[in-house]
Amino acid sequence: MKTWIKLGEAFLEVEIAPADRGYRCRLKGERTCEVMLHPLDAPGVFVALIDGRPQMVWLETRGEEVRVHNGQAAYTLYLSRIPPELRGARGPRAVGPVYVRAPMTGLLAEVLKSPGDPVEEGEPLAVVEAMKMRNQIRAPSAGVLRELRATSGTQVDHGQVIAVIEPR
Repeated sequence: MKTWIKLGEAFLEVEIAPADRGYRCRLKGERTCEVMLHPLDAPGVFVALIDGRPQMVWLETRGEEVRVHNGQAAYTLYLSRIPPELRGARGPRAVGPVYVRAPMTGLLAEVLKSPGDPVEEGEPLAVVEAMKMRNQIRAPSAGVLRELRATSGTQVDHGQVIAVIEPR
C-alpha cells in the first residue's frame, strides 16, 4: 500500500507492505526500515521495533489519519492516497480527547500549562526529570488543555497519561 507520512512540514510518500511479524516501510524509495508492532495491555499502545530498536508508541485514529506518538514527537500517517493538504482540502479534526503520556519514568519536575489553557501542537506542557536529564513533554496536537492527571513534584511512570487535550 502506498500512502503518505507527515514529518514536520514535509510530506513523504511511504510504501507499506506486510512482513513476517509487522510491516516493512519504504520512504520515497530511499530508505527501507522494518517496523514490527507488538500490542501492550492498554488500547492503542504498542512496542514498535524499528530496525530492531524498541520504542513505545501510541496510535490515535482520526478519520483518514493515524497519529503516531512516541512521547517526544508526533507523526501523521494518512490512510488515503494523498494527504488533505496536498489535495487542497482541509484535513479531518481529531475526534475525542488526546491523551498526553509521560515519555519515561521520572519526576514530573514542572507543569507549564493549566487546565483551560489553549495549546499549540509541539508546545511544551511539562518537564519530566530522570537521572538528572530533563525532557520536555510537548502537546501532540492543538486544542485546549482540559485535564492534568499529575502534579509537579510527583513520580510518573512511562506511558502514564499526565494530561488530556480537547482538540480544536
